[in-house]
Amino acid sequence: MVQFRRAVDMNPEFAFARSELGAFLVYSSSIHEGTAEIEKAIKLSPDNVWARPRLAVAYGMAGRKVEAESILREAKEVSSQTYVPGTVFAMIYAVLGQKDLAFESLNRAVREGTSTIVVLSDPVFDSLRTDPRFREILERIGLS
Repeated sequence: MVQFRRAVDMNPEFAFARSELGAFLVYSSSIHEGTAEIEKAIKLSPDNVWARPRLAVAYGMAGRKVEAESILREAKEVSSQTYVPGTVFAMIYAVLGQKDLAFESLNRAVREGTSTIVVLSDPVFDSLRTDPRFREILERIGLS
């Protein structure tokens, strides 16, 4: 977190650093502060592919399911016109408690060979880790 905070201090316009700082804060139970950072990141860079799912996760963790679902719908619309990694959908489905759809999206990400599969270490996937399908995905990508 220190590095992201330092990056934001050095360049308050650095949307990626704000988004990642926000995600860290959300996962550290500073949901409101983290959500505010992610919202600032989106204002700075509306097309940032990671800020929107991070915001959906923040909303989901804050119990703001309707807003998280709205971001999911937006991602689906965008995906009809441009590539959106399966991991984006998996994050949102995971925070919404839709495990089957989260796994379906993770499997799609593995099939696509997306580099964004590194997000598997994000705490948003903690609820999936005990499911045998998570271990299967780790095995398929050589991380078990």
